[in-house]
Amino acid sequence: MIVLNSVAELDEWRRDLPAGSVVVLVPTMGALHTGHLELVRTAVATPDAMVVVSIFVNPGQFGPTEDFGKYPRVLESDLAMLRGAGVAAVFTPTEMDLYPLGYRVATRVRVPRMGKRLCGKSRTRFFEGVCSVVLRLLNSVLPSQLILGEKDFQQVQVIRAMCQDLFVPVVIRSVPTVREGDGLAMSSRNRYLSVTDRGTAIQLYRALSGAMDAVWSGERDVKRIENTVRAQLAKYPAITIDYVEVVDPTIRKQRWVTHSSRLVAAIWINGTRLIDNVPLSLPSKES
Repeated sequence: MIVLNSVAELDEWRRDLPAGSVVVLVPTMGALHTGHLELVRTAVATPDAMVVVSIFVNPGQFGPTEDFGKYPRVLESDLAMLRGAGVAAVFTPTEMDLYPLGYRVATRVRVPRMGKRLCGKSRTRFFEGVCSVVLRLLNSVLPSQLILGEKDFQQVQVIRAMCQDLFVPVVIRSVPTVREGDGLAMSSRNRYLSVTDRGTAIQLYRALSGAMDAVWSGERDVKRIENTVRAQLAKYPAITIDYVEVVDPTIRKQRWVTHSSRLVAAIWINGTRLIDNVPLSLPSKES
């Protein structure tokens, strides 16, 4: 495993790749956990894969009151996790590499038809930051495949739309959410939770799981499903609900559950924002 600290080093590494190599990119902001390693395992399993994991805390993904300054930067720990995982290279660009003139004046990318809802409503420039950095990573690494995690369902769909709209020649593969033993979706921000808040956080997945059970029991009315989830979460004073919605893959709100429905939610627990989602799969005879 080689560590590439600049775009220049990345370019040199790419020039020396064996013929027939399939470059697979796993983009991260570091503070890696088991969920990230599942993305890496999926990437490594690709035939002839040369897996690149990028680690870059992107300033464009943080609002003025968010946690850019305190976001965990633990590069040595991240590298230790990746050694022996089959990764060919770790790309750790600087802000100057990706935004030579600074992020404030950099060219940015928006996907307004998907990026203004849900997380994009409460974090108004979040997806602009995501798309701007992912496009730069794609143009730097030039991968054949991009591996993303479904915990960030809206993000995956926004990036898919960006690549389709801008004719980016990359295959996007998504990996199901990796969870703790009690169901909490793995996230770098889970480390911000106190012991008490960690106990409350599992209520998010429990509420979403209840909705899945309701669908399998015959519920199809989206409004009733959403209201039930909100009511369940509202029982816990530490939880502030950002949104609970059933959407389709284009992030449009739905009225009735279909085979492509996804229940997405975001909450705050004493200053820590958590997101999660589950597919509301219909029984096979209806799908």
